[in-house]
Amino acid sequence: LLTAVTDAAEEENAQAYLAQLMELGRMPKGTTPLVYVGDFETCLKQAPQADLNIFGLQTHVNLPFMRRMMTNTHASCIFVRDSGMESALV
Repeated sequence: LLTAVTDAAEEENAQAYLAQLMELGRMPKGTTPLVYVGDFETCLKQAPQADLNIFGLQTHVNLPFMRRMMTNTHASCIFVRDSGMESALV
């Protein structure tokens, strides 16, 4: 489970967020939370290879970003976005 922050001061908050996401999402015990400092696409290149990548989408769908992620990860990708009206984790 990976996230990237641009400010190193946010690293601890990001770790806490991933820990909460892992608990609420009932992820397997072997799930490893990884927080990288830098821009997302650069950090993704440093990340371990995954069999399946799940990316959150912004309000405006960015097709070039989606294509880059599919090309750069060399793996299956799912792109998700919620309505902001509910939470699947609560």
